Amino acid sequence: MFIIYALLAYVALLALVSTAVAVIIHALLWYESFGTPHEERLRRLAREGLWRFFLGRVAISAACQFFLLLTLPLGRLPSLARPDKDASGPCVVFIHGLYNNPAVWLLWRRWFRQAGLPRQYCPRYESLHQDFMPAMRGVAAQVRAIMKENPDRPIILVGHSLGGVIARRLLAEEDIAKRVAACVTVGAPHRGSSLGALGFGRLVDDLHPTSEVMLALQAFTPAAPVPALSLRSNVDAMVLPVDNSRPPAGSGFQDVETPTCGHVQFLYHPGVARMAIDFVQSSLAGRSAPSR
Repeated sequence: MFIIYALLAYVALLALVSTAVAVIIHALLWYESFGTPHEERLRRLAREGLWRFFLGRVAISAACQFFLLLTLPLGRLPSLARPDKDASGPCVVFIHGLYNNPAVWLLWRRWFRQAGLPRQYCPRYESLHQDFMPAMRGVAAQVRAIMKENPDRPIILVGHSLGGVIARRLLAEEDIAKRVAACVTVGAPHRGSSLGALGFGRLVDDLHPTSEVMLALQAFTPAAPVPALSLRSNVDAMVLPVDNSRPPAGSGFQDVETPTCGHVQFLYHPGVARMAIDFVQSSLAGRSAPSR
């Protein structure tokens, strides 16, 4: 009986935390947008009324955050980090965001498998006790190990949130960029996020828009031509200001707005995943097409 009560208390705590986070970030989204051109964009989206729109966004955000927290313990399973032994095709490398782990990609991995992209890897990095560059180098080492293990397979990089910033930075590494057939970032704070001021750990400090790391990242460009796509949303309440999710000029990324979708909701939205899959498949087709 004690175990049941403990589980119920744990679930209730997750629900409380998820709701609190959703309320806070959407309040900050409105605060950051008030009196700016983005306020008008939000009002256009809120056809049914602003309060109803924001309450709906908070509810969806809380539900997605709850599911993410509930499934995070699964990220410790070694099987989540590597593909099935006989999986074919290009190597799809999913890079998770801040405070997350490979478990956040459960649905995207399923959708990519269904699309004929089953060879999947999920690098890990630690969010609390290291800065951005050591985290990026750790992911780069894992990507290079994947490249060595699969010398004849193209690499697909898919990054959510901070994972998208890491993916974009990896393209500045010449040996990696030459092997990448496509790169997709989802809800990435390409120009930083002021919400980082509320986070904890060393890595989040580098996410602030005025940090030395974030300012330096604006100058990085791919070391080789790579088809690259940035998916973002006008209601992403974890990248503030919202326009900071736009990739820097000269980065080589296509900048595409998704259907109305929150930051964590990206991970559970089949339409957004479909946009990424279509881009990857198109890039692979272009790579294999004979030149004229």
